[in-house]
Amino acid sequence: MNDLPLYEQTLISYDAENGVPIPQWLDPGLKARDKLARDAAEQLGKYIKPNLLDPIKFIEIEINRIIQQSSATQVTKNRTNGGTLILVESNPRRSSGPGLIGAAAPPTRTGKWFELREIATDRYRAALKGQDNIKVRWPLDFPKDLINALETANMQRIYSDQVVAHFSHPATEDTYRLLADQALVSRLADYAELDTTSENSRNLIAAYLASKIKLKTVYFRDQYVVTQAACLEAPDTLANVTPRSALLVFLGAPPDQAIMELPGDGAARRAAIESSPLLEEYVFIRLSIYDRLKIGTFDMNYTGIEKRGNNYLRDPSLTFYESNDILSHLYHTNQERLLSDIDTLVSTDAERTTDQLLEIANAVLTAAAMIVLTPTIGAGLVARPLVSFLFSMCSVGVEIARGRLADHPDDAEEHYNAATIAALTEIIPLLLPQLTGIAASRATRQAITSNALKRLRFIGVTPPVYRDIPKISRYIMPSELGAMHLKRRLLERLRKGPEAAQDMVYEYARTMKKTIKGHDVVIYRGQVFRGDMRPPEIIFEKGFELRTPLKDIQEDIHQITGVKGGFGGGRDALDPDGKGISTSAFYYREHTGAFVYGGKKGGYTYIIDNVDVDGYHLYANHHMAKYPNSRPINLSPTEINYGENIPADMILGAYDKYDRFIPNDFAMEMFARRRASEIGVQLAEAAARAAKIPAHIDR
Repeated sequence: MNDLPLYEQTLISYDAENGVPIPQWLDPGLKARDKLARDAAEQLGKYIKPNLLDPIKFIEIEINRIIQQSSATQVTKNRTNGGTLILVESNPRRSSGPGLIGAAAPPTRTGKWFELREIATDRYRAALKGQDNIKVRWPLDFPKDLINALETANMQRIYSDQVVAHFSHPATEDTYRLLADQALVSRLADYAELDTTSENSRNLIAAYLASKIKLKTVYFRDQYVVTQAACLEAPDTLANVTPRSALLVFLGAPPDQAIMELPGDGAARRAAIESSPLLEEYVFIRLSIYDRLKIGTFDMNYTGIEKRGNNYLRDPSLTFYESNDILSHLYHTNQERLLSDIDTLVSTDAERTTDQLLEIANAVLTAAAMIVLTPTIGAGLVARPLVSFLFSMCSVGVEIARGRLADHPDDAEEHYNAATIAALTEIIPLLLPQLTGIAASRATRQAITSNALKRLRFIGVTPPVYRDIPKISRYIMPSELGAMHLKRRLLERLRKGPEAAQDMVYEYARTMKKTIKGHDVVIYRGQVFRGDMRPPEIIFEKGFELRTPLKDIQEDIHQITGVKGGFGGGRDALDPDGKGISTSAFYYREHTGAFVYGGKKGGYTYIIDNVDVDGYHLYANHHMAKYPNSRPINLSPTEINYGENIPADMILGAYDKYDRFIPNDFAMEMFARRRASEIGVQLAEAAARAAKIPAHIDR
């Protein structure tokens, strides 16, 4: 599906009251559809924790948190990250042979540079195995508390605690079970419809869908759990099905490869298992990293030999066991794998001393793990555990991992982003059983999915999308009826509370990249909120004015873009350090947003229509400046800073501490006229395209 942001789609409704064209988000008749999109996005937003789904990303974020919480100067914080090079000195270990003390010159002390992330995870010790007197030479500007935090960081414990806390929550398990159940049923049902599927397999699937048989768990060599896999194996008593014939179901595999048939006959089954490279790949990537290392050379060949009667039998490489609750098995074994993978990636020094397997892990993983912020992972699938709590539910799970292996970093990133959108496009409808209660047309499903995707991007779940934002042409004069009607609908909607205002922000928000004075920065355009203690009678007259002279800002624009860190946008008019005008794209979300500085303090939370004004996405710009070679990540627009005054006619209104809306009548009228003109342009261009002639619009 084409995932265009909402503002780029032709989302125009015709009001049932008088036929006037209006934005769909103002159409009362689409309220149920909007709520479904909101519910789906909220459920997935709580379920998906990108930092927890990727252990390597967690390491990087944890290091940055340690740096930011230290007493280091802002200059030190701004220049320090996981890639900062740190010198480590050591001596070669002396030989244990006989000789007089002092008879030989002491070994020469040497130094080697390591990235900070290698220091914080103790990986440098594995690289210096065989060396004595290892000493980290911390930079002189690192304060004692920062050094101590980095030396004593126990990322295993922190990560494990957070994973257990999140994935043990009943709501998280409920979401997973729903997605897994829907995925299993849909994969099997689709497979039964294929012309190439045998009648035996169709009967086996029909028995499962009729709850006559249960899915089994899958193990490799009878001891290593194969995560995100299940087996549908025929019992001896099932009619019209060959006994022990089976179907392997792999969550996360493409639709045409998600199910593999296994014969019931022992010799035929062995041949099928041992001769399939794809089956070998699917089993391998679903084992924990630790298990892969423990196994060593990996293949699907049967092992051992035992004489039973006149036959010599070997132990199968795959075994299947009955399960009363396959969904719980899939959920908990996946969680265990996630914890195991972080233990392998971030093992302690003591563990490396006693466990030789973890030294092997370093040889395999160090190169890949330490380039986590580059766009592509060169060491293969073992380098980055699949974010299986999300993507194993859908057909593009393996493709996402493969996308990371593309030859060109840009191709890898594009593949990954496209696969992420495809995954969510497949997942979201699974969360909408309520669709049966409304018109469940393909267009309706697409609209709900698109709406939910935009919300997920807004809260940092999906990959960022940056596009050029042309200035809006408003030379078509709106009809007085249209503008008046839009104003009335807008007032009705905003009076419903801050959630309605947040919906408008989702509708219009858009981002693009610009190069400004040597730095790539993310520009935000759309509605924003600002908390302020001053009452509406003042703000509706004066607007928001810069406290730093505009000339000073223009001379050093990056003091307000986020590039230099130290986010300086004044949080209210009395902030003496304010540089720029600080706003947020969120009214209130997870203890952040404009309400924190307005209504929560007894003041007001204003909504501003800045769709044609460049706002600076502080967190995104700070990240890009600090990690110039990193892959793009999505950061929520929690703080948007402006380098120019915001006039009163752009301030639509305010919510007081009780969330009651106070409208700015003139600004509401101006918004209605602007939006009515935009709709006129869209309709004229749509008509021109339909007629296959150029749109004759004065621009």
